[in-house]
Amino acid sequence: MIKNIHCLPDLAKKYKVVVKENSERYRSGFDVFCLENNIDYIDDKKNLGFGENNNLIFKYIQDKFNPKDNDLFIVLNPDVLITCEEIEKIISLHDQYHFKLAGINLFTDENFTIHDKGIRHYPVLSDFFKSFFLGKNDTVINRKEVNDIAYVDWLAGSFMIFEVSHYANLKGFDERYFMYCEDIDICYRSTKKNIKPLYLPMVKAVHYAQYNNRKIFSRHFFWHIKSILIFTIKKMIIK
Repeated sequence: MIKNIHCLPDLAKKYKVVVKENSERYRSGFDVFCLENNIDYIDDKKNLGFGENNNLIFKYIQDKFNPKDNDLFIVLNPDVLITCEEIEKIISLHDQYHFKLAGINLFTDENFTIHDKGIRHYPVLSDFFKSFFLGKNDTVINRKEVNDIAYVDWLAGSFMIFEVSHYANLKGFDERYFMYCEDIDICYRSTKKNIKPLYLPMVKAVHYAQYNNRKIFSRHFFWHIKSILIFTIKKMIIK
């Protein structure tokens, strides 16, 4: 997917890009691809969850590049396409607003007409089940109504922007989740530290999303159920 989208090689011409290998299926030849495109490649032969992978990458960046506290650490899914020009917008906006956690305007098509479900209100337990079994999601914010920079509850984990110091202060993602809800959790913990996520509607990217958690009784479905329970319990504890 990374090879097909060809986003990272372009980004790596201007920025530090680090990829964590997480699948035997795609491992063959990918290290060479990264080497040829100036991409740092991590392969520790372990299939880790979303949060643990990103925490590992963050630690790698700290050790190798010694970033400044106000440098930006961007969590970028392999199925997201963004240009260097949009990254430059992010840097310019960070210089202006000094945000510590932010997200962007994600679309599911390259014409930027169909919005991804990238910003939402915090869910309650019933919202998860309505989404699964009724196909109704009351947490999604209509982004056509949000044209200016705004604080939101929850940003999609497919593209999250952190100041290095803030990610470190949050101790990264909670690794008890394997997949799903890590983004809700870290946004919630950030808000509890009086730092709400900021939505940047003028920055656009494409998210070729695949929602495998919709398949009932698949492993993705069970990962999602487990994550829902973890977040619900944590939210009851962290007041």
